Amino acid sequence: MTSKKISSTLLKIKSCRQSGNHTEALIRTYHLNLDLIRFLISSNTPEKNLGDKKAKELVNDLVKKIDEYPKLKTLITKKSAKALKPWMEKMDVFFKSLKIKQPTSVSALQSETEKIVAILNISVSKQHAKS
Repeated sequence: MTSKKISSTLLKIKSCRQSGNHTEALIRTYHLNLDLIRFLISSNTPEKNLGDKKAKELVNDLVKKIDEYPKLKTLITKKSAKALKPWMEKMDVFFKSLKIKQPTSVSALQSETEKIVAILNISVSKQHAKS
């Protein structure tokens, strides 16, 4: 995951929000977060095949692996990683409600998701600075 890919994805998210497609922006941000989590785990642990894991499993793996791998611990704190769990639960509720009807609290969830992007982006930036 390069910084160029992250910035281009963030530009797509910004354009979606400006055009009024808040749900699409939220889903793109969600996928960016998952890609960042996959990158952090795969580049700092011996586990490489993360494509088949679900989102909750990825978040739980990240929190568990912070204690096991000191390299990962220097990139993201356990407190920051624990903030991912409530966000993931809210996203699950969002996706379940999306099947039934158009959710109403998209902007609040989008702002929280962007905070998670910021936390993960800082960690990935630290990774790139070290290498």
